[in-house]
Amino acid sequence: MKSLLLGLMLSAVSMVGLAGSVDLNTATAAEIAKHLHGIGLAKAQKIIEYRQRFGP
Repeated sequence: MKSLLLGLMLSAVSMVGLAGSVDLNTATAAEIAKHLHGIGLAKAQKIIEYRQRFGP
């Protein structure tokens, strides 16, 4: 599970330049889903859960 979430976060980070500016350390799940193409609300929530568990 940790590897999956890390992969999702890295995918999201790599798309930031293409999709717009969003800070994954402070953004809400809705903001992540809105600004990162290919990341829906469910994946965005998993990113938030990972961030809360392991830190930014």
